[in-house]
Amino acid sequence: MSLVLLPLTPEVMRLRLSDAMDVYLAAMDYDFSWKHNRRRAWYQATYFDGWIAYGLFEYSDNPADPNNNPRSAPLVGISYGYRGNGRSWWSGQIRRGMQSQNFSPRHTEETLERYFELSEIHIVPEHQGKGWGSRMLHQIEASCREDTIILPTPEHSQEDNAACRLYRKSGYRDLLRNFYFPGDTRAFGVLIKDLPTSFR
Repeated sequence: MSLVLLPLTPEVMRLRLSDAMDVYLAAMDYDFSWKHNRRRAWYQATYFDGWIAYGLFEYSDNPADPNNNPRSAPLVGISYGYRGNGRSWWSGQIRRGMQSQNFSPRHTEETLERYFELSEIHIVPEHQGKGWGSRMLHQIEASCREDTIILPTPEHSQEDNAACRLYRKSGYRDLLRNFYFPGDTRAFGVLIKDLPTSFR
């Protein structure tokens, strides 16, 4: 068995949506009810401007295996995002958080003007800690054409988890800390990174 990181088309993402959400539940340790709660949002996102996704698949070592393709192979990692929309629900939440932290209206609107929203990046627990999260993140960064990337990540004491370490190592800085999205009892950090002009 080998792990293979591949870009996903919107069509394949919609086909594998249930499997992708299973990865999300396992990585985040969420209750199964979250699959129902979030499924519509994930589906709708595949139609958004600038949508980009990557999947991590388990491929058989047999090159003739007909299941060695993104439509059939076991999915063990998923990431996706899209061009930020200043009028979206998510942008509204970030705007609310920035206003509560006394960011100026001008800075808030400039931040939300041309950004890529990295909505999800998850790997099942048994494949975490092997460098695949870093590869997935860097593929997303190299594929988008916006000025910045903004992403949410659950808060951890002293940032003592692999995701936080990855984001810090990759150059992400704080935008919001201890922020709560409606319907989620977990505190999140919202991080931001300026993208090099060579990516655009």
